[in-house]
Amino acid sequence: MRRVPHACAGVKALALSAALFAAPLATAAQARSGGDGIIYVATYEPSIHVIDEATMNVIDKIEMTAGIPGTLIPSRDGTRIFAQIIDYEQVEVVDLATRESLDVFTLSERNTRARIRGMAVHPDGRHAVLMFRRSTKLRDRWEIGDMELALYDMAEHRVVQEVPWPDGEPMEGASFSYSPDGSRLYFFMDDMRIYDTATYTQVDRWDYSGALDKGLGDFSFGFPQTPREEEGWHTGLFRIEEEIQDRQLLAVARANPSTRQVEYVVVGPAETGPRSRVSFALAPDRSMGYGLHQELENYQIWAIDLNGGAARHVEFPGRPRMELEVSSNGELLYIYNAGNTIDVFDAATLSYIRTVELDADTLGQLWVLPRR
Repeated sequence: MRRVPHACAGVKALALSAALFAAPLATAAQARSGGDGIIYVATYEPSIHVIDEATMNVIDKIEMTAGIPGTLIPSRDGTRIFAQIIDYEQVEVVDLATRESLDVFTLSERNTRARIRGMAVHPDGRHAVLMFRRSTKLRDRWEIGDMELALYDMAEHRVVQEVPWPDGEPMEGASFSYSPDGSRLYFFMDDMRIYDTATYTQVDRWDYSGALDKGLGDFSFGFPQTPREEEGWHTGLFRIEEEIQDRQLLAVARANPSTRQVEYVVVGPAETGPRSRVSFALAPDRSMGYGLHQELENYQIWAIDLNGGAARHVEFPGRPRMELEVSSNGELLYIYNAGNTIDVFDAATLSYIRTVELDADTLGQLWVLPRR
């Protein structure tokens, strides 16, 4: 993948090839380790299962006090996890060293419920920007408010200040995150709005629509976050409209809002790559990306060489609502959700190795974090 300051010159499409689904490996290969990390995954138990990646055994369970955890958000320093409870009203704070619940906070009070629909944790681990909606129960009806943004102090359990919406208009959904040093807050829209966190007001704007070669048109990129990436970078799949041949192309991009740099590589025509309900994961060395194509009776794992090699895929007996993650050493792939299993695949051959069974169904994103 090439780095460009804001625009690129020339695109080299990746060659596409298919591979046959491989049979399960021998018993000796089933003991292969994905690394020495620790896996954290939310379950309906309700708890967060703690899994030793080297053995894929559950070594602990962090019991939730507020309810079933949905979305898990690790802190920037890896010492805590913020678990958004599936009622959307509570967030439970978990210490990863002691594996104990430290705190629970909510914006709901008396006859007003506040459902948190988005959360970005500041690198200081104390403050967070929350996106939420208040619903107040009156005598004869519920009064539903607009979506709000606020800076919240998780230590003092109080709203510090309201955060203005870009262009002053509330949105039903928004994607936002902090810069690595916490000095900026980014709103990811058709362009990017940049806030100074000293005042939480917009100070800049990045129109990244011209970042691709002429003839490829504009691209819409979701700026996903992964612990595999360099600080400040976001990597993910996206589609572009090629104006010259009037077709859709599938590509992988890396973007850095702080430096306004974009790297990308085109995989090929969108119809030949992963396209339906795709999950994407990045290898630890960032040389490979992996995607899932999820379509009834047509489930595929894709491997994409991000340095200009080839893309290939295998078909496998998948299931609806799957998610994908890469092991900490990059040698294995974990396919999970929905259900109580984690299917382990070889990242090099895309062949099935084994299935790990848990005693509770999982939900949300699985995180592979360094052992502390």
